[in-house]
Amino acid sequence: MRPYQPTSKAPERLEQIVSYLDGELSAEESLQVEERLAADNEFRQELQSIDRAWSALDQLPLTTVEDRFAKTTLEMVIDTARREVDEQTQAIPVQQRRRSVRIAVLIASAALLSGLVFRFGWQNPNRALLADLPVIQNIEAYSQFQEIEFLRQLNPKQLDDFWSAETDELAAAVHQLTLISSLENRSSWLEGIAAEERVALRAKYNRFRSLPETRQQQLRQLHLKISTAEDAEQLRKTMLQYQRWLNTLPASEQYELRELPAGERAKRVDELLRRQAVNKSLDLTPQELQTFFLAVKPRLDEKKQEILARMSSHDREMYDATSGGRRARYLMFRLLLESRGDAEQLRLLLQDAIPEDKLQAFLNLPPEEKRQRFGIWIWQAAEQENSGRMRSGRRSSQEVSEKELEDYFTEELDAATIERLLALPRDKMQQELKRRYLGGVPREDLEEFIVRDFRPPLGPGPPPRPGEGGRRGAWQRPREFRDGRPGPPDRRPRELPLGFPGPEEDRPPPVERP
Repeated sequence: MRPYQPTSKAPERLEQIVSYLDGELSAEESLQVEERLAADNEFRQELQSIDRAWSALDQLPLTTVEDRFAKTTLEMVIDTARREVDEQTQAIPVQQRRRSVRIAVLIASAALLSGLVFRFGWQNPNRALLADLPVIQNIEAYSQFQEIEFLRQLNPKQLDDFWSAETDELAAAVHQLTLISSLENRSSWLEGIAAEERVALRAKYNRFRSLPETRQQQLRQLHLKISTAEDAEQLRKTMLQYQRWLNTLPASEQYELRELPAGERAKRVDELLRRQAVNKSLDLTPQELQTFFLAVKPRLDEKKQEILARMSSHDREMYDATSGGRRARYLMFRLLLESRGDAEQLRLLLQDAIPEDKLQAFLNLPPEEKRQRFGIWIWQAAEQENSGRMRSGRRSSQEVSEKELEDYFTEELDAATIERLLALPRDKMQQELKRRYLGGVPREDLEEFIVRDFRPPLGPGPPPRPGEGGRRGAWQRPREFRDGRPGPPDRRPRELPLGFPGPEEDRPPPVERP
């Protein structure tokens, strides 16, 4: 590989890199540098080169300075100073000469002491890193809770089930944390890590140093409590499992969890894990999705004319504008709404469409969750049909090239999905990317959409406010959209795929109760 060659902007970049490595940048400036590291390969090479050079300097053997060296040096300085004072002050009274000698000796001693302090204090940055290494290396995990009792309130069985496919990776992470929790192992561990890991560790170190001293001390205390607890091994495992599970959630849900008190947060985590376990048991394989699509479609054809006859003119225009799998998806949605979650109608609709065990589990769900799950199957099956990636034995994950995955990652995924994938461990990210590429849109990306668009029909709501039109129970757009102006970016309704009912136009009419 061609060695790195500095550019004309090297002095300017060098100053920024040195400040970053020394931890002198603010949190915002450090974040800018880390974003540039992720995007600029040349910048990353230069930083790694400088960091390796500094590491090599840190590893140079230090000469042990014995007492005799200090004594001899002091004697030489004192003797030289005395001779100079004697030559320059022969005409000065003896008392003044002695005072000058004492001053000269003090100055020389201070200079020597400063040199020794600088020499022996040169490795202080590494010493600070080693002192807090377990917290710095796992700062993301330690930042997710305030007291270790929260970890004990979590259900380890549920976390074990969630990470059942990642046991080796988790065991390695727990072993690493246990290893560097011992002070005597830290130097050897630090010397053995690769250059890329060293750069990542430096970023974590700078992040830790940018925290207020009180927060740093809190994290140290958390680590100390875990390390000295009788169930330390289980606490470390639970902490790392929780942090990795948290990274699989959308950023908004992570924020909501962090804002909850410890007891409520543990209950919410338990609820989310239970729901994920149920959803996982109801996930259909690509082959099962194909069977589902092919089995339900004939039933749609039987009811097609009835459904079309009941459509409004606007609904019919929307239907006519779609084609293929999207048109079938639209009809499936209408058929689901007409069933209103009735178990017998759903059984007839899904008979021979999904495996019996999954059908029974589906029928045991509450009505709201039935609608959501059916909507997920509709979406995934239709997306799979549209994309032409039906896995009926024609392709396996081993046949997918890196180029295909790279193009899919850069051209077809949205920013939020990319961010979620990058938060996963490398192997899990690769596995998830293949699953998305071959199997269409996964359940977790649809959940928010399905919850919104497969909700039960709205009943009577409160009376309209003075000056606001609309009948009781009618769904209305948020006020910021009624006059046609867009709302803030984070609240603007996203565009939905063609052929799938939107938030207002295709929602079933509200139920008017007496």
